[in-house]
Amino acid sequence: MSQDDGGVGGALEGETEDSTSLRIQDVVHTQPLLSPAAAAAYYRSGCSELDERILGNCVTGGLSGGVVGISSEGDVGISVALQVAVSHLRRDTTATARLVTTLPMEHAVRLLKGVLKGVFKSRPDTNGKGKDKDAKLSILGRVLISRIYAHDDLQAVLGELEAGVPFRRLWSATSSGQEQDTQVRDATDGADGADASSRPASPSIVILTEVDHHFKWMRLQGQGGRVHELYGQLMRRLRALAAAPPPSGPGRSSSSSRPLIFLLNSTLVRVPGQKPEAGFGVYDYETRDTVLPASNQDATYQLALAALQQGRHIGRPGAFRLCCDELARAQCTEPRYRYLMNYYCRLHICLTRLPPDLVDLWAGSEGGSVHNASGESSLWVGNVETDENELGYRMADRFGVVHYLQGFVQDASSA
Repeated sequence: MSQDDGGVGGALEGETEDSTSLRIQDVVHTQPLLSPAAAAAYYRSGCSELDERILGNCVTGGLSGGVVGISSEGDVGISVALQVAVSHLRRDTTATARLVTTLPMEHAVRLLKGVLKGVFKSRPDTNGKGKDKDAKLSILGRVLISRIYAHDDLQAVLGELEAGVPFRRLWSATSSGQEQDTQVRDATDGADGADASSRPASPSIVILTEVDHHFKWMRLQGQGGRVHELYGQLMRRLRALAAAPPPSGPGRSSSSSRPLIFLLNSTLVRVPGQKPEAGFGVYDYETRDTVLPASNQDATYQLALAALQQGRHIGRPGAFRLCCDELARAQCTEPRYRYLMNYYCRLHICLTRLPPDLVDLWAGSEGGSVHNASGESSLWVGNVETDENELGYRMADRFGVVHYLQGFVQDASSA
């Protein structure tokens, strides 16, 4: 690959270090930093790589609300959404969040607890452990988990959100027959009545998991133009909820964030020559412009892998990101119902898991050690699929690398 290509080969095989640094350095924004009041209106995960390079930019460093899609495999997508929610609930003590999921209740609670632990561990409270415990219980008491089983249940939940049904407790009525976490339930029940009057009726953040299951149901139910009607109805309801005024209530300021709705989607591995999955009822043969021919892709993959193995990325964050991005492209991973997600969401990102062997390679380059036998540690590359606020091809430059460890997303040290 020639230096003019601007890829991994150009970044790592440049003639001078100056030309290399110009290619791989981060974009420096000259806009003034946001004031504290303006910055408070953005949702953040606490992972700067995720906030500044993927979800937002180095000026805003977060999300301003709207419908945001996350496509990924496993639990990393819901962990990112919960991390944004927990970070926001910690900062805004009157805010609430709602998790709408088909996952078993105990699994959802385990993920929530893992994220809660990670957020407080990464940014401990200076007031002491006692205050941390109270803050954790307060956050748990402001998360409403609704387990749904079918598309009709989703419609019922959306109806509650549109009607502004008052926030009640950690567990929704749809999960009353399920086994519940006794410790969390007992801890939050006592505070629920005391704090109910100070909680806004509408949650600040809504997380909807397994949205691809609902897309599939609509596609199977729809006949002819009916499928477009079903897709359109759901999109209009979600967009209307996200466009609603910020939740009101005691202690809420006029600069409060607009509602944020996460749509969590799964991914698939595209086999060369395979037709894309049906999105709007027909096949869409459009492919990603950045996909290379198989021969060039293999060569780029080997070059990026060799650069990481030789430690040439150490101390060069841009080179590290470029190498990981090329390795992620070689996985041929893309979102299910990709174009439908792009149509629904103001911002749509895709997270691709890097090969497990790279975790130990990355940890070794940092002088550390990561035990990845249980699969709890992994590196992920995030790419922006679509962003309504971006013009031209700038989205191709919006990617980053994060480390997913025990249910918590954090910056990769090399990045």
